[in-house]
This record gives sequence, structure tokens and C-alpha cells, in this order.
Amino acid sequence: MRIDFDLAWVAAVLLCSLRLAAAIALTPILSGFSIPGRLRVLLLLALSVCMVGPANITAMPKPGDVLDLALAALCELGFGAALAFGVFAAFSSFSLAGRMLDLQIGFSVGGLFDPVTRRQSPILAALFDLFAVVSFFIANLHHTLLRGFVTTLENVPLGTANPFVSPLLLSQQMTVMFVNGLKLAAPVVICLLLVDIGLATLSRNIPQFNIFVISLPIKTLVGIAMLAVVIRYMAPTVSRALNAIFPYWSALLA
Repeated sequence: MRIDFDLAWVAAVLLCSLRLAAAIALTPILSGFSIPGRLRVLLLLALSVCMVGPANITAMPKPGDVLDLALAALCELGFGAALAFGVFAAFSSFSLAGRMLDLQIGFSVGGLFDPVTRRQSPILAALFDLFAVVSFFIANLHHTLLRGFVTTLENVPLGTANPFVSPLLLSQQMTVMFVNGLKLAAPVVICLLLVDIGLATLSRNIPQFNIFVISLPIKTLVGIAMLAVVIRYMAPTVSRALNAIFPYWSALLA
């Protein structure tokens, strides 16, 4: 591969790296791994060189001045953030499902350090976040993500990106996020709802029982057992939740 170190090529690598950095840094794809910051920067630059070089993708023939290059860089960062929103919304489906289960089971009173969001998170929410990252790489969706990013370079040339996104498109992606999150948590939530109904009936008929004391261990055991049973059947829902990234990107490029 021949690389010409002219000003246009350098500008193309710079703008591509900014778009890629915004599209990845604002998502939990690499947050679950302990990767030094310098190594991440080198990885992004290497990917940018590989994408710009073979595809012969360049930015403006030559930047007119520093102000033009800075404006193009800001637009690329904004467009990368718009791409990142689709990825973040897909992973947020798992966070939503985990937080719903934590609330129903009672784990929301405690928390663990979540490497995805870098803050304290309930137990199942943190586990669901890590499960999403692992599933993403096991399904080789990182390859599909990189191919989709190259498609964005072909459809939206470097230096011409529009950072503004339709609010309707954002709301549609949020709707998809909530639907997928509810689908992931629905079997366990429905089971726990039946347990709540049973405990409420028991409390109504036998007032001497301290339902508050016995409900927490019962719901914990039932919730964990139900989750262990249904997790093997979650593959189609997990696939739909993660693949929701690419219809959003297609609509963004339309």
C-alpha cells in the first residue's frame, strides 16, 4: 500500500480519526477493557490510516486555512457523536433491562463499580452491561461496525459531514432501546410480578406474616433462578438489540 504524505492525506487521516474517535469513545465498546489511553490513540490512528489509504478517501483537496480545518474537525466530531448515539442506545437496552431486574429483585439497594459507565451501578445492571460487550465481540459485530464506518466515509466524505440529526430519528432509536430492554427483562419481570401477587394474597389472608422480611429472599431466589433459565433463550433478543445499530446508521446516511 502506497501512502503519499501530502497535506490532503494528513487532513483526511486527522478528520477520519476524529470521526472514529467520537464514534467509539462515546460508546461502551472499549470501556469494559483496561486499555491505556495512549494505546487507544494509536489504535484509532492506525485504523484511520488503514481506512483512508486503501479506499483512497481524502478530505478537501487542501485545507484553505486553519479555520476551515477546525470547522471540518468540529463537524466530524459532531457526526461521530451522532453515530455513537446509535451504538450507545443499543447497549443501553441491556442497562435498562438490568436496572428493571435490580428494582424488582431488590438489588438496587447495593451497587458495584461499572467499568462501562465508570460509576456505581446495581449488580445486575453492571452484569448486563458486561454481557452486552462480550456478546458484541463474540458475534463479530465489531467487524460489521468497522465496515459500516467505512460505508459512512463513502457516503459522507470527510470534511462534509453534517453534525445535526433529526429529532425524530433520535426518538425512534430511543423507542427501539426501550422495546428491546423490556423484551430482555420481560420473562423475569412477569415471573416476579406473579410472586408479588402471591405474597400480597398471603399477606391479606395471614396478616401475622412479616411479608417485608420474607419477600426479599424469596424474590431474590426466584429472580436469579428464572434469569438462569431464560438466559439461554435470549440469543434472538440480544441479536436484535445489538443489530439495532445498523438501521439507525442507514437512516442517518439517507
